[in-house]
Amino acid sequence: MKKFLLLLIFVFSLIEFSSAETIKIGIPTVLSGDFAIVGEGAERTVQIYQEHELRHDLKFIFEDAKLSSTDGFKAYQKLINFDHVNLILGMCTSNATMASKSLINSSHTPTVSISTGGYNIDQAGDYVYRIGNSDVLNGINQSEYFIKSKILKIAILAEETEYTQDIAIAFRKHYLANGGEIVFDQDFMPGTTDFKSLITALKVKKPSAIFMPTQTGTALGLFLKQLNTQTNIKDYQIHTTFVAAPNADARKIAGDLINGVYYLAPEYQKDNPRLLKIFQLYQDKFKSKPGLEFHAAGLIDILDLLQIFLDSHPKFETEAFNKFLISEVKDYQGLLGKINFDADGNTDLGFKIEQIK
Repeated sequence: MKKFLLLLIFVFSLIEFSSAETIKIGIPTVLSGDFAIVGEGAERTVQIYQEHELRHDLKFIFEDAKLSSTDGFKAYQKLINFDHVNLILGMCTSNATMASKSLINSSHTPTVSISTGGYNIDQAGDYVYRIGNSDVLNGINQSEYFIKSKILKIAILAEETEYTQDIAIAFRKHYLANGGEIVFDQDFMPGTTDFKSLITALKVKKPSAIFMPTQTGTALGLFLKQLNTQTNIKDYQIHTTFVAAPNADARKIAGDLINGVYYLAPEYQKDNPRLLKIFQLYQDKFKSKPGLEFHAAGLIDILDLLQIFLDSHPKFETEAFNKFLISEVKDYQGLLGKINFDADGNTDLGFKIEQIK
């Protein structure tokens, strides 16, 4: 009889164990092509987190979203319709997430953008959140820097992507409203390789500075190389977006010309002891640090918040998780900084000026 009872206990324990829910986390990111450094950092950060921080049963599924809206939608579609993930952590372009917003909201799949996002992501629907820094704030902070520095005559060349256009729109509005003059204003398509005619037209306007929001930084490398053949590049203070700083292709194309270019770096807690420890583990395992450190910090923050949620919710329930982010995450001290989600599901962290070296 005693052996029978022990057998029953063993069987029931197996049933209980097998019924434990595995939470499936989909991560659309850039795993190939220009700017694959994003996907590499995402995969490696997850590996470190799994080995040292994980206390719940999470399964991570990565999908290559590349850079275009079409490829991004395919990645989201597979994760939602085929893999049936519980939650998506978007470490991809805004193009990808925006192309997928109808699918995200109709399927009720909570999606947290860890990459930066602007007006588009902020207003993408009830199931789209942003923990990454704001593209709108990027544009405003860039304008504030120019105004404070008395740089009141600038040229802007903005790549036509969701990410860079949100920055450019916010920048133009704030800069013009505060006394700045945009003497040259031109958008360019992704994949543009010839900037010679734009440079010729730009020089005539004699701007004090050039602001070039670019999606990956490769366009900046090409622009700098061609600018240097037509004029003294040191005549201009040149600013870009933070993605150019870690982009090896941009550095290879521009060489030393890229050194000294300004950009706004997303804020995060660089000296946080836990983050330093995680980065050391990353360094020990992969012999390098993450290419985009704030991405890694944001990914860790949302995984920490997910685990806190699961501590009191044995099963992942979408509406309960939504309520948790909006109503219960208040002044959470994360690795990015103090995190609060507003009514639209977005955080509002800032930027600081840095130079490529």
